[in-house]
Amino acid sequence: MKSRTPMIEDTRQRCVVAISFALLWIIVGSRAEILADDAGPPTTLVIDKPRVVLMDVPVPKVVIRVSRESMSKDAASTDHVVQLHGLELVGFDDVDLTRVAVRVNGEPLIFESDLRLGRKVFISEDTIRMEGEISASAEVIRVNRWWSIVPPLLAIVLAMWIRNVFVALLAAVFVGATIILGGDVFTGLLRTVDSYLLTQLTPTRDYFSSIVAASTWNEFIARLVPVDGDYFQIQVVVFTLFLGATIGVMTESGGTRALVQRMARLTDSRTRCQLLTSSMGLAVFFDDYANMLLVGSTMRPVTDQQRISREKLAFLVDSTAAPVAGLSVISTWVAVEVGLIKDAFATQQLMLAGASVEDSAWWAFLWSLPYRFYPLLLLVFVFAVARTGRDFGPMRRAELRAFTTGRLTAGADPSVSTTTDINADSVPAFATNQPRLESLTILNAVLPIVVLVTSVIVGMLWQPDDSIRMLMYAAIAASTTAVFTAFATRALSISGIVRAWLLGVKSMLLGVVVLVLAWGIADVCSPDNLNTATFLVDLTGNLVSLSWMPALAFLLAAVVSFATGSSFATMGLLVPLFISMTSILLTEASVTTEQIPDNTIMLATIGAILAGAIFGDHCSPISDTTVLSSAASGCDHLDHVATQLPYALVVGAVALVFGYIPSGFGVSPWITLPVASLAVIGILRWLGRTPENPIDGPEVSPQFVT
Repeated sequence: MKSRTPMIEDTRQRCVVAISFALLWIIVGSRAEILADDAGPPTTLVIDKPRVVLMDVPVPKVVIRVSRESMSKDAASTDHVVQLHGLELVGFDDVDLTRVAVRVNGEPLIFESDLRLGRKVFISEDTIRMEGEISASAEVIRVNRWWSIVPPLLAIVLAMWIRNVFVALLAAVFVGATIILGGDVFTGLLRTVDSYLLTQLTPTRDYFSSIVAASTWNEFIARLVPVDGDYFQIQVVVFTLFLGATIGVMTESGGTRALVQRMARLTDSRTRCQLLTSSMGLAVFFDDYANMLLVGSTMRPVTDQQRISREKLAFLVDSTAAPVAGLSVISTWVAVEVGLIKDAFATQQLMLAGASVEDSAWWAFLWSLPYRFYPLLLLVFVFAVARTGRDFGPMRRAELRAFTTGRLTAGADPSVSTTTDINADSVPAFATNQPRLESLTILNAVLPIVVLVTSVIVGMLWQPDDSIRMLMYAAIAASTTAVFTAFATRALSISGIVRAWLLGVKSMLLGVVVLVLAWGIADVCSPDNLNTATFLVDLTGNLVSLSWMPALAFLLAAVVSFATGSSFATMGLLVPLFISMTSILLTEASVTTEQIPDNTIMLATIGAILAGAIFGDHCSPISDTTVLSSAASGCDHLDHVATQLPYALVVGAVALVFGYIPSGFGVSPWITLPVASLAVIGILRWLGRTPENPIDGPEVSPQFVT
């Protein structure tokens, strides 16, 4: 890679600032203001809606409340007939906005979009007005709908341009917050910090003050990690940091090095090393986060010895984590996937003959597994890459660099603190004062890993609905085990253990920061804010045909997941929508309700959504799983995205052409899967070449043999 001069870098930074402010100042909008009735006590119109409204895009929900101070009980119980202006309803045949009954200080009016039923609520004007027996109005912030995709696009473009994911994500969150506030740059800067970044670590503003106010130890622990509330993000952060601490103690105590030496018989070649890494990705099937952090950090010193690039390790880790967890019937994913299918089936009253909605959803989940073409083909591709040692595109250049020069990274700032250059007798470590070889013990590595895996499995069986909390507790247990094992074997002193623990935490800090920024982008794009996913769905809503439903579902899921960086959010939006659309089209095609749950097109559509969400997530640089796999593997985040993207696109294209398009026309997956598998292997064989033999391939370029 050619080095960039400071002048070029400075020019790009200046361009970034100029572009960001240009985008902000052309945003037109104003803050919501409440107007009062002219006569009598002031009448207030309160509207609960997204913070910013996209023009020509349905909003999830509008709640209208009318309030007035100092009213008598009789006046408060009186219905008033009014006209509502500024709202447009589609699919609400039972609602007439010219004659709406409202009650001051009474029950609110609720208009909620339901794309499954074709119901859409639009805010069509900058002011929502109520006229008639009572009058009131409220202004709203409306922006062009294309602004909703500006933050994710800005993050992606800047990341690739300036090669700094931290600056790119922070700028994107800032621009998104400013759009939401109607162009208020100063307040947008404040909300970037307190509403879209800090709140990713706690959903309540009084979280830290409540911890400080705790009077007992038990109360302190209860408030630190409360049972109720949505504390998913902070639990992921705690899990990540404690697992990093575990790895730090394992490494400093000599356990990791002893494990590497013991595994040398299984990893005495590049091929065996890559196959073992991929196989470990299959073994840790219960959660994608645990998979990435455990396999990446454990196999990193092993792959370093074989001069396998960090980009390659990140690919092997990332491409076996989510696909395996998404396909497994025992994982943190299965409850989400089956639950979404069950809710959609219940709404459409879809049940197999003699079965309940729950049983029908489970069977649909199982029968859709052969239609998960992308994750299935990606696993085939991963093992083909590991077995043959062939690579193409940016990954080929990364592998050639690592194999010929020993430089494990491209020289950019890695996601974690790592050693980037090796020789045949060294193993990267967190510190330089490694224990003497004779004092090493493999128990310092094996016991924490066994405790981690066992705790996760037991925790999931005990509390299947609270899997992320169980992961956090498992990481804490593993970290505690690593500390006591290192002390018991006298591998480290107390001060050495503390130092190793802190070094392990430090190794994950940059990854955690990027993870929080990625969550901030997802929050900005959520339905309560810019509503990016709904815009993308509405944009392609007219492309409806029964035979093309699986292909459309796969492509749309990939686009939404790529833009939002969240496979779960994509599934939550599209599974109910496409099950509804597909069931309607199948009913029009004379398919009975009892036949719909196991209909080929229905199963292919469900499989396409669940697979497309993973596909877009793999391609997205703002995905949390992409960030974690980079951090665990010690790979620069953008280098991981650049090297994995061509592989994901190739497998995604094969899944579409050989999988979802034929499935829409009734071709069995037992025919398309083998053909598609041969296609991805053939592409690898044609384009790929090994670092040992870089000129073996369809083309020869001098840059690969220098």
